[in-house]
Amino acid sequence: MSTELDAALAKIDHVQRTQDFAKSLGCSYEQASVFAASQKEKFKWTGSALMWAATGRPAADEVDTIRAHLKENKLGFLLPDENPLKDTIAANADPAMMQAALDGNITAKGKLLRGTFHGDLAALETALAAKREKIEATKAAAAAANNKDHSTNPWSRGGWSLRKQGELIRAAGEAKAAQIAAAVGCKIGSTKPNPAYN
Repeated sequence: MSTELDAALAKIDHVQRTQDFAKSLGCSYEQASVFAASQKEKFKWTGSALMWAATGRPAADEVDTIRAHLKENKLGFLLPDENPLKDTIAANADPAMMQAALDGNITAKGKLLRGTFHGDLAALETALAAKREKIEATKAAAAAANNKDHSTNPWSRGGWSLRKQGELIRAAGEAKAAQIAAAVGCKIGSTKPNPAYN
């Protein structure tokens, strides 16, 4: 009788682990339940890891393969919905709350998750990652602007020359000269170079 009980418990555990895997993909409870019931044969529970039967590798390492398999077999409805309003939702998020969440404030992240993102953790994580990338890109652009070789720019620290500034204004025009001066944080009429630029 214990072998029968062990077998029954193993089946239940197999289904539960498959359902847990589906939830880790972002599936709703209902999707995960249907996923586990209909796809359990595609997975093998070893007692310590859920394996994707087609490759014999852990399911966690085969996420893209599993998604492709479901889409190819017209089972894409078992995957989480792609929310077409994700970008709009993220754009409407409170910038201060987003920054607090990026800074590690768990309360802010929870408020965003419950409020703005309506419980969609994947959308929140995507929005936070996009904001983090935007911040990094802005910092990198600022650093690149500060590190450019401006030695020939007559408004730069290394190339400061009132005579050359005047010549440039006459030759290129005031609008173009103003752009060149702005490249090093100055303007026409500046009395000294901007120390924040090279």
